[in-house]
Amino acid sequence: MVGGSIAAGVLFLVWSQVSTVTQFYLTFSGIGLLQAAVLYTAMFAVFARHYEPEQTRGYITTLTLWGGFASTLFIPLIELLLVYLDWRTILIVLGAINIFVCGGLYSLLPHGETHEGEFLSNPEREKSPTGVAGWTLSQPVFWALVISVSAYALLENAFRFHLYPMLLENGLTKDNAVFLLALLGPAQVVGRVLLKFFQNTNVILIGRVVFTVIPTALLLVVVFPESAVWLGISIVAYGAAAGVMTIVFGMAVPELMSRTSYGLINGMLNVPRAVLQAFGPTIAALIWAAFGGYQTLMAALVAFGVMASLAFALASVLKIRTHSSR
Repeated sequence: MVGGSIAAGVLFLVWSQVSTVTQFYLTFSGIGLLQAAVLYTAMFAVFARHYEPEQTRGYITTLTLWGGFASTLFIPLIELLLVYLDWRTILIVLGAINIFVCGGLYSLLPHGETHEGEFLSNPEREKSPTGVAGWTLSQPVFWALVISVSAYALLENAFRFHLYPMLLENGLTKDNAVFLLALLGPAQVVGRVLLKFFQNTNVILIGRVVFTVIPTALLLVVVFPESAVWLGISIVAYGAAAGVMTIVFGMAVPELMSRTSYGLINGMLNVPRAVLQAFGPTIAALIWAAFGGYQTLMAALVAFGVMASLAFALASVLKIRTHSSR
């Protein structure tokens, strides 16, 4: 994480000097790669590796709660800097923040002994000729999680990127559409705050609840496409559930599979997720173009939400059966 922050800071400095589109794309690609080393998932691996499950969940909840204010802080900060500095100088400032502030803080993270858990099926892991990766790929619960996480990633990015034009297509004014769009961020924070009151609730149960809320909220958009009130309710419910979903995914591997090799297993889980997240908006645009409207697309997103919900429920059942068979 220290290395990732320093490298990201250097790339911000490089970005400040680009003069061609090719240089811009190369720099942004590097920044995208480094996000895997410094954002939520990397921090979750630190928590899972060094702390007890109860502590890990509390730390993940707190981290994502405060992380929800990132844009709240940096958007006005950059707007303020734009008053006094040009964009190239601002990128140098952001690069320095990554190198000295982020890199410095990450260097304070624990480096000593770890608190490793046990695999749910340790004998099977030991027999696997390919080690942890082979054991992971042989577990049905892993593939259930892959389906769940990937389906949600596709619908999540598709919904966010197409929400504004969808609201306009449904007849809302630009002001109302922007207002509803702005509800997503605060709703995420509200969802994470509410989760603080359910610290002792099983993560699997919380996951089942939020995975039910997601397609239900999207269904409201299908049923009441022109009602600003119902659309507001659906967007707030969706945003709150999405905020909690980050925490559920952060705890899915240690709760359902293993606390050992968290980074490797979570990384394997997130590869298909990242691909579908990247192509989600494009897939949604193709569906919209093929059927000539957002109603069909929203119905498709509801279906993806149901798929994600059922797959997560299956993963939790497979985990319970694994425990009961030991």
